[in-house]
Amino acid sequence: MAVLAVEDSGPGVVDTDKERIFEAFYQSGSQRAVRRGGVGLGLAICREIARAHGGTIWVEDAPGGGARFLVALPAAEPAAERAAAPALAG
Repeated sequence: MAVLAVEDSGPGVVDTDKERIFEAFYQSGSQRAVRRGGVGLGLAICREIARAHGGTIWVEDAPGGGARFLVALPAAEPAAERAAAPALAG
C-alpha cells in the first residue's frame, strides 16, 4: 500500500465526527460555524475514489493540532515490470 498524508492546522475533527465527515452532505459543527460555502461532498467523493481503487481514507488528529487525512491505495507494479512479465513467463 502507498499512503498519502495531508495535515492542516485548523480546529481539527472531533472524535464523534471522524467517521461521519466522509458521508455525503455531512458537515461537522466546526464546518457549519465557519460557513465556507461547501456542501459536504468533497470528502465523500474522496472516499468513493479511494474505494474504487481498492483503498481507504481516514482522518486522525495531527500531532501539533489540526487534522491529518490519510489515503491508502494499493501500490502498483511499475509499467516496465508489467510489460516484461509476459515475456518472462514464456
